[in-house]
Amino acid sequence: MEENNNVVDMNQMETHTEPNSINQMEVKIQTDQSTIQISDHSREAAEKKQNHTVTLWAAALISTMGSAFLSGYYLTVVASSSKYVHEFYNTTWIERYGEHIGADTTTIIWSITVSIYSIGGGIGSIIGSVLVEHLGRRDTLLVNNCITLAAVLFMGVSERAGSFEMLTIGRFISGLSAGTSNIAIMMYLIEISPKHIRGSVCSTRPIILDLGIVLGQVLGLPEILGQMFRREEDVSEELEEIKAEEQRQRDIKTVSVNKILRNPHVRWQMIVACVLGMGTNFCGINALYFYSNRLFTALDFDVELIPYVTLSLGAIELISTMIVGTVIELTGRRILLIVGYGGMAVLYILLTVTLVLQDKASWMPYLSFASVLAVIVFEASGPGAVSSTVVSELFEYSFRSSAIMIYGIAFWMSNFILGMTFPYLQNALQDYVFLVFMVICAACAIFLLFVLPETKAKTFIEISQSFSKLNKTPVILTE
Repeated sequence: MEENNNVVDMNQMETHTEPNSINQMEVKIQTDQSTIQISDHSREAAEKKQNHTVTLWAAALISTMGSAFLSGYYLTVVASSSKYVHEFYNTTWIERYGEHIGADTTTIIWSITVSIYSIGGGIGSIIGSVLVEHLGRRDTLLVNNCITLAAVLFMGVSERAGSFEMLTIGRFISGLSAGTSNIAIMMYLIEISPKHIRGSVCSTRPIILDLGIVLGQVLGLPEILGQMFRREEDVSEELEEIKAEEQRQRDIKTVSVNKILRNPHVRWQMIVACVLGMGTNFCGINALYFYSNRLFTALDFDVELIPYVTLSLGAIELISTMIVGTVIELTGRRILLIVGYGGMAVLYILLTVTLVLQDKASWMPYLSFASVLAVIVFEASGPGAVSSTVVSELFEYSFRSSAIMIYGIAFWMSNFILGMTFPYLQNALQDYVFLVFMVICAACAIFLLFVLPETKAKTFIEISQSFSKLNKTPVILTE
């Protein structure tokens, strides 16, 4: 009986177990289906992420190639071919007046030719701030191509027409183009970038700018003239952030220049923007480029090697800027600016010492050259690569257009002042001329140390809150 009962019990257990097994199989099948669905969803998300990332970087690269690249090219193409430009001046002068052009006249015309690019840039900044509000960022960049073509036309036919004035006019128009595109590209890049890679995306501008500088130097050679990408799999949050930013922009009116200058809520942001705009030029880097041939001649370099020496400067700057583009999201902006300006201040002291002691040792010119290269590295790793990104990040949308215009004016006017005054400073101070830039760089480093907060991976509102204590005002959320 016990055995029969056991059999019955076993049968009953088997009877009760079969439905449970079936349920477990159904749950397993459903789980497998869910896993397949999740896997498909992850694959679709990854593909979507890859498409968005490729589109973002493609937009950044294409837009900067049509703007920053040309700005860098025009910045150096005349300076790197200064020998031929001076010959053009003399030939034209002889044809007109039957005599050689004087040294003082050459210096004046050359200074105007170089510096008028900056005047055009300042005016272009004003024009650009108007166009970006009426046409938008992208269409402003497209319209600006027409200005570029006009500049090419004037400079291209200047020699055939026997008119160095046309070269100067072409330089002015190319400055207009550079100033206009500078406003548009800064706003375009900052507004298409998620905050976590904003620095890297905005770094495409200085990288492409330096690429243009190198090309301008290459074309000045005698033989010719005679990032770290993202790996996150989900960008939906950042895309929503950009879409939300775009939605807010539709209902926000931009603040005029007059109002932003009187607005206490952005007072210190404007001061920082102007310091960065002027500091980028008054740090002395453009003086090295504008008058590099004269500087290396004074250092007793072989005349035939000078164009290649100048080209190496551009190459070093390009490489340094590319490296910054890959690490800016790790290091932050603030430290790069402070170390950049501080390093340049120290190196200007070393450069001055080597210039004063040029005749004391045969190897001293090479130490001077090494100092110049080191200055280039620190500038490209700090002020040159980061300034425009920081300025774009300092302001919420309603202030951004006017603020970048003021930054642009400060940048171009300081560029003009430097181009006009450096030859005379060099004649007056001789080997001690770079001490002026040493003082400016040291002052900028100290100022940024105490005033500039870190902007890495912060929203525009969070950055504004960082300045509320300095401005002594509560934060007004305009976005």
